[in-house]
Formats: sequence, structure tokens, C-alpha cells
Amino acid sequence: MSFSTLEWTVIRLAAAPREARSARIGAFHRMLRHIAPLLRAPAPLADPRLEALRVLAAALHRRRPATAEDMAEFLAAGWGEGDAARVVRAVDQVSARER
Repeated sequence: MSFSTLEWTVIRLAAAPREARSARIGAFHRMLRHIAPLLRAPAPLADPRLEALRVLAAALHRRRPATAEDMAEFLAAGWGEGDAARVVRAVDQVSARER
């Protein structure tokens, strides 16, 4: 089973680099670096299955292991163990394209 177009979109957005968008180092941009994360905290997706996918993909993109809670929510949302391995490969694929 492969990911749907919508699921791929969720993975790509979760793995999108945000920090590289402002390369300037002026005083305004330094201030934005501290404020911007507060403004762009993502709202949970309405679909619990897609939200669980987003949370797992974002965690993997940040190169941190998924927490037990993340995995429990992922599995509870109807995903399987094999799906988690596919998310790992998908995030690696998206990250490799961005390099």
C-alpha cells in the first residue's frame, strides 16, 4: 500500500525546512527568529489519521526519535508498524530531495 496524494502532501509539509527561509542576519531577522516559532506553531489537522502522520513525519524530519506517545497515537489512528517504516523512508526521500 502506498501513500495517497494527500498523505504525501502531509509528509512533504511536515518535512519542509522552515529555518532556511530567512538568510539575512539583520536585527529585525534576529528578532523574528525568536518570535516566529511562536507564530507558526501548526494547528492540529482535523483528521486524526493525518495529524498522527504529520506528527511522526515532523519528528523524524527533525532527526529525533518518535516518542512512545507519538507512536501510540500513530498506531491508534489506524496506521500499522509497516506504515511507520514507510514514513521513515518517505521523510528520508523528501529530505534527500531538499539537499
